[in-house]
Amino acid sequence: MAHCFFDFGNGEVSFDSYHERIVGILLHKYGLIRDFKEDENLHVRTNGSKTNSIDFLVGDSLIEFHPVHWSEKQRGIDTIKKAGERKYKAITNPEYQKCYFWHVWEIEGIYEVLQDSEIKPLIKKKYRGLSFEEFKKHLALAYKMSANYDVRLSNAV
Repeated sequence: MAHCFFDFGNGEVSFDSYHERIVGILLHKYGLIRDFKEDENLHVRTNGSKTNSIDFLVGDSLIEFHPVHWSEKQRGIDTIKKAGERKYKAITNPEYQKCYFWHVWEIEGIYEVLQDSEIKPLIKKKYRGLSFEEFKKHLALAYKMSANYDVRLSNAV
């Protein structure tokens, strides 16, 4: 697994993929996660194992960015629905079974999460009326921030 890093101003955070980092940048921008903490709101071990962790915990909602991977296809998990069900079924810790589970397989799907009645009140006030067009602008900015961060890292080496 290729880790992608990003510094939000209080230390570098490690994400499991490029797209997971983009989701993290957006959640931070909207005030849903101010300080990423492993196993608290990032890579939450919903059954005690890092291998079966869920990407983000926001309030009482678990958010998993998970498209179908080639390794899953080899094991017969060949649809988005099956990939999401596999992640959901791995939530065995009773503390997290009460949480709402969001399975997002395309970055634009985060917009739907932001519209949820449990999530929306947690968003910074200035973003609560966010349109899809505004979201897409923020998404483009998140991609740019991510790429610029990688360039800075490679130039520092």
